[in-house]
Amino acid sequence: MIFQFWGATAEEINSSVVGDNLFRDASLTATRSITINAVPNDVFPWIRQMGFGRAGWYSYDWLLADIQERYAGWFAPHVARLIKQSRH
Repeated sequence: MIFQFWGATAEEINSSVVGDNLFRDASLTATRSITINAVPNDVFPWIRQMGFGRAGWYSYDWLLADIQERYAGWFAPHVARLIKQSRH
């Protein structure tokens, strides 16, 4: 895959992230990263607005359709819980 590890350090590529346990047998993984020269408190408000039911859900349409179809019973309640928790 082109740009499979775009901008990512070896540590970022080899570390685990939330959701890795859902796709243990994935045939392809990709880690794309950027470095932001700012303190977390300045960046987090921008990141927090991204995601399901918010300012943007950034992914590939085919991937979202597959995830929603496979994990429909799991997906919505967990996302709703995360959104509720992040608003407090």
